[in-house]
Amino acid sequence: MYDGAGCIIGWIQVTNGAGSDLQGQALWIKPAGVDPQFYSAGFTLGTWVVGSRYTPPPNLTNGFAIFSGGNLTESFTNVFQLNRNFRLANQTPNDLSLRINKKNGLFKGSFFNEDLGQDVPFAGALLEKSQVGTGFFLGTDQSGEVRLTPLP
Repeated sequence: MYDGAGCIIGWIQVTNGAGSDLQGQALWIKPAGVDPQFYSAGFTLGTWVVGSRYTPPPNLTNGFAIFSGGNLTESFTNVFQLNRNFRLANQTPNDLSLRINKKNGLFKGSFFNEDLGQDVPFAGALLEKSQVGTGFFLGTDQSGEVRLTPLP
């Protein structure tokens, strides 16, 4: 990572659990001065890692996209619907684009940030066993979370 200047290290347990197939703790280190666009002072982050095996196609068709952190003034939620071809029908006035790769469960998209006056890209992965998708977006000096959850 970062041309050999940073690293992610940890112990990950591979299991066949009810809610996940792998989990553990990891330490992510980004030294100061590399990639000055984001977090130029660097960081050290201890984090929990979780993952699950993915079997296409995804079972998330109608849900909530919840955005928080990342220098947003406040969290917000979009309601969405995905058709058979996984094309998005946004059910709320906030601009949202979302594409899910049916083959691997990765997703990408963008939302309009009114404070910045521009679209902000996000990305993540569906965790099939947990029936959620989690991902991130970058703010000016903070990262934010995007969470996809099914409608109740």
